[in-house]
Amino acid sequence: MMFTQGFYGHSYFQLVSGSGDTAALTLDALDARMRQAFEVYSPQFAAIDPNGYVQTRSDVLGVLAVVAAAVPKIETLRATIAEQTPKFAMKLIDELRELTLAIAYTQGQYEQQTGAHDDLSRALGEAQHTRESFLVALEALADRGFASHEKLVDVKRGIGPADTANDLEVLTSMLREVWPTVGLRTLIEWNELAKADAIVAQLRGLIDQRAKAAADVVAVARTRQSAFTVLVRRWNEVRRVVTYLRWHEDDVDAIAPSLWARARAGKRGEEEKKMNEQGGGETGSSEKGDGIGSEQSGGGNGKGNLGGEKVNVGGEERSEPAEVKSVPAVGNPNAKDAFGGGMEPLVLAKVDADRRDAEQNAKGGAP
Repeated sequence: MMFTQGFYGHSYFQLVSGSGDTAALTLDALDARMRQAFEVYSPQFAAIDPNGYVQTRSDVLGVLAVVAAAVPKIETLRATIAEQTPKFAMKLIDELRELTLAIAYTQGQYEQQTGAHDDLSRALGEAQHTRESFLVALEALADRGFASHEKLVDVKRGIGPADTANDLEVLTSMLREVWPTVGLRTLIEWNELAKADAIVAQLRGLIDQRAKAAADVVAVARTRQSAFTVLVRRWNEVRRVVTYLRWHEDDVDAIAPSLWARARAGKRGEEEKKMNEQGGGETGSSEKGDGIGSEQSGGGNGKGNLGGEKVNVGGEERSEPAEVKSVPAVGNPNAKDAFGGGMEPLVLAKVDADRRDAEQNAKGGAP
């Protein structure tokens, strides 16, 4: 295995290893598929402008699980999509499984690189605890004239991993020097000195490893974020075409859920709680069919109110929200090329709400 057992325990791998041509793959074979997918898509990841990065969700594998679970449902619409939107790029659907494998690979690399920092934190904690124990013992010995107060004062000034390693090394040496005389007068045991030597060696090794890997961590983090950006852009296009085809059924979220639904639900809950505490009552939402709903407005904030020009959608005359007219297409500003015809603004309203939520998240909203 390339990555940890815990990494493969995520529900995403249960989904991806039980469907399509990835079914019943061993972990080694799954590793090979992820690496192969990454090699295919890495040029696309590298081509993403950092200024256009989408904020990465904290649970990347959870997002991939949402996509993997939706792929079979979306594939049932493939013939309809090809018939009604002939210029839609079908590869956006056909490549979803392989794209999630490539992104899972970047997530595994990211966790692997940052895992070294977790090891350093654990080693530092153990070293600090041992240093404190040795300090307490040596202070008691110094009060009785068996150790040097001056050395202990210097030790207490040490901060950070490197200083902690140096301090623990000095304290261990001091205890060894006085051990023949005071070995039976301290609570420290002889074998703890050898253990302290091992802690110092491990801590220094991890410090060196962190210094060497710092540039790698930055590079891996950027690749992971650019890969996530590619996924979000492609997924927005898929949600667009599903929304277009399933507008009257109003089941786009059951087929191709928003990748930001969890964050948006959390924000919505906080807003509703605040309004109720202030006596504001329930938040409003428009009825099914107006194309806005609570997903667009996020509650009764006025953004979902209908008004402006009349547009014709599927033979029905509806009011078009003025703000929707100015919203550019998500991922592809030329929606006509992607879908083989102009798409009604109301059809795009729900998907465009995702773009605004993503932008709000990038400015400091919920991840």
